[in-house]
Amino acid sequence: MSGGSMLDQWAKHSDERFAIEEFLDWANNKYGIFLASWGDTDTGYPIERYDIQDRLDEYHGIDRRRLEEERRELLEIARRASEGAK
Repeated sequence: MSGGSMLDQWAKHSDERFAIEEFLDWANNKYGIFLASWGDTDTGYPIERYDIQDRLDEYHGIDRRRLEEERRELLEIARRASEGAK
């Protein structure tokens, strides 16, 4: 996803993301289940354990760097508006 606001994109999927993160956290705590890649290994251990937030960002087309830039811009706008109202 190249265009559009990352804040809007994140907000659009926030309920879904929260439910997925909550479920995977529960599954990890209760059963030790986590998202990982097995790749080419005979060890029986995963090669790479994935951060679920990174995978959800990728799935939903969210650029975390752009999201943070947009948040900072909004905070700056709010700060300026607050200073102007004094």
